[in-house]
Amino acid sequence: MVMLYFSGRGDYVLDPFSGIGTTVISAAIFERKYLCFEKDKNDRQRFYDAVQKLNPELKDKFGNIDFGYDVVKDL
Repeated sequence: MVMLYFSGRGDYVLDPFSGIGTTVISAAIFERKYLCFEKDKNDRQRFYDAVQKLNPELKDKFGNIDFGYDVVKDL
């Protein structure tokens, strides 16, 4: 709800501690742009895995994510 109240479509949402990507997924659903950071490689992997399980329409919105150098992309 905070994202909807304080931002509009096309605005950027910054999530400096993104964890497993809940905020980023919400930003994509509500048509916001996003910038996120997560230093924990396990959380980045869980976020990547979650995106792979999304429906194709939503998954297409994540085409520009750089999941970092240590995410295993061929699971």
